[in-house]
Amino acid sequence: APTLQTIDLTLGDQRIMSTEAMKALCGAIRHTTATQSISLSYPGISAEGWELLADAFAHAPLIQSVRLSAGAIRDFALNLLADAIRQAPSLQSVSFALQGVSDHSVEALAEAIRHAPMLKSIHLVAGGMSDQSRIFLAAAMRDAAALQDIKLIFADDVVGNAAMEDLAQIIRHAPALQEIEMSY
Repeated sequence: APTLQTIDLTLGDQRIMSTEAMKALCGAIRHTTATQSISLSYPGISAEGWELLADAFAHAPLIQSVRLSAGAIRDFALNLLADAIRQAPSLQSVSFALQGVSDHSVEALAEAIRHAPMLKSIHLVAGGMSDQSRIFLAAAMRDAAALQDIKLIFADDVVGNAAMEDLAQIIRHAPALQEIEMSY
């Protein structure tokens, strides 16, 4: 279907997408040149599945929106997604959950955000993220020229002063910001 614009796939709570199923889905994403929005709700994806998915996102020329939900993204997948964001010039919206990711991986995501020319919306749910990681994200969001909408949900009890100060910088200095929502 060369004119397919939206892919929305939900897998049940106990299902894990097999590598073969991910190959089929990613092959379709790569060959459907009109795809603008991809939404996947899933409980689990293998390492090879993440590689296939990131590659498909990076090679979908019109992809504007990527929403991944129900499973937490860890370091390996986050690094792949950061690379895909850097290679997707029309990407306007990202939404996903992070869990226990390293500062290094979040820094890679922050650099991708900083250099995504069309990125207007970021929705992140994060658990176990360090203050340094929050600072990386805040600095990138502050510098992202097109960013208009930020929704951050931190699943932690403690919010450090440095991270809160940097988030305040977003509010003061993000050039296009229209809406910000943060929950702790």
